[in-house]
Amino acid sequence: MTNENNKKIVALNGSPHHNGNTVLLMKWVIKGCQMKGAKTEWIHLTNHTLNFCKGCFSCLRTGKCILKDDLEFILDILLNADGIIVGAPVYEDAPPALFKNLMDRLALLNLYTDLFENQFSVGVSTSGIAPYKKVAKEISIFFGRRIGSIGSKTASLKLGYCPLKEVYRSNLPKKAKELGKI
Repeated sequence: MTNENNKKIVALNGSPHHNGNTVLLMKWVIKGCQMKGAKTEWIHLTNHTLNFCKGCFSCLRTGKCILKDDLEFILDILLNADGIIVGAPVYEDAPPALFKNLMDRLALLNLYTDLFENQFSVGVSTSGIAPYKKVAKEISIFFGRRIGSIGSKTASLKLGYCPLKEVYRSNLPKKAKELGKI
């Protein structure tokens, strides 16, 4: 994900699964980052508490959210990273609710302060049949200066839903690792 060694890359997993399809694809991207000498850290959103935005605009007035939860902890890790690999499956044409909630909480700060202007980002998305490319691109743009995105479908009419490791295109792991090396 960067050309310099010892960069810090955070993998932000917006999937409710720690070992599902999205995480597998994210791991392939991370492998490319590690091959270039990057240090990596995971944030699994399901391990954290995030309340719903109250729409009070305190974040714009003070730079801090008034809600007491894990947002500040997560944001600190993201802002101290050189790059963010952001992953989410597609639920009804969008990321899952927990991930969307994080985006809602950061939306105003991101809009008015260019919150992630110093981070590079890679978007990762998987889906049964929904538009994974669109979601991967949108989430990567939200969390930094997008250098790429990658995704995969995991279902077909013939097979139904399948784990990614059983149905991925043969070049997908290589493509993901190369994206992590940028």
